[in-house]
Amino acid sequence: MVAYFVPMASSPVGAATRLESGDEESGARVVAARSVSEPDGPLWMQVHRPGHRVLVLEVRGAVDIAGEPRFAEVLRQRLDSFAAHLVLDMSGVTLLDAEGVMTLLDAVHYARIRAKRLVLVPSPAVNRVLEILGLTERFGYAVSVPTALTADEIPRQAQSR
Repeated sequence: MVAYFVPMASSPVGAATRLESGDEESGARVVAARSVSEPDGPLWMQVHRPGHRVLVLEVRGAVDIAGEPRFAEVLRQRLDSFAAHLVLDMSGVTLLDAEGVMTLLDAVHYARIRAKRLVLVPSPAVNRVLEILGLTERFGYAVSVPTALTADEIPRQAQSR
């Protein structure tokens, strides 16, 4: 397993520590992780490869103006990758601001252009923001990562709130 962790409070911007272990056999490979210190918690991202041409981008913490540029960069890189199916696991996101919403809308548009399947697994915070803005119909949803990996997209109305 390979991960990059950048604690902003103790490291200069751009400095990264590479962590490695021999956990390649599980099939899930960590491609990148990064932490950005914020009042609501860090922004942390990790990429898993659970199957052929499938990636899961797990996002935790605050997707706000401080962390959005890195979030946008990692998301775009994954949409440019070999994967035909990208699961965006935002079940651990505590805050989604306007910059994060714009990044999600851009990602949906970019995925459609590139004929990729993008499925969102939202947290209650992400769900609430998208509902308030009337944007829920623009996304393919799943209630969990396993559901996103094994079933077709779940229509928005079928999700429990």
